[in-house]
Amino acid sequence: TALPVEAGEHKLQVATRAEQGLEDRTETSIKVEGLAVLSFEVKAADGAVPIGGETTYDVTVVNQGSKAAANVQVQVAVPEGLRVLTGDGATQGVAQQQGMSFAPIPQLAPKAEAKFRIQVQGLKAGDQRAKIMVTADEVQAPITKEQSTQVYADQ
Repeated sequence: TALPVEAGEHKLQVATRAEQGLEDRTETSIKVEGLAVLSFEVKAADGAVPIGGETTYDVTVVNQGSKAAANVQVQVAVPEGLRVLTGDGATQGVAQQQGMSFAPIPQLAPKAEAKFRIQVQGLKAGDQRAKIMVTADEVQAPITKEQSTQVYADQ
């Protein structure tokens, strides 16, 4: 049993010897591939804003794996009670009707991180939940998180 600890092409050499003097040696090559492991966190500047008030969401995506992640993309969907104003970060963002989509990062190296900032405005009172999604070629389903912003009527 062997446990790979480094990606790349490796040679395995095995030698055996029996009591009667029989011997055998063999050599084979194996290819160990790394793994891209993505995670992210979201932090809001303010958990509560008045109607018309603004807050920002800071999103940090990290590749905790040993292989580069390809085409890493961040998307933000907001409910009708929020509006995306601007977004910037590791790639350019494009505001859409109910959110923002950032251009994919072609390669996110192992142990590297990418940061994004999205500015939103509260439009309607209540618990407004933005949905942040991260996708990549190596991820079969989007990684998702929700960020709650309490929008209140300032009276």
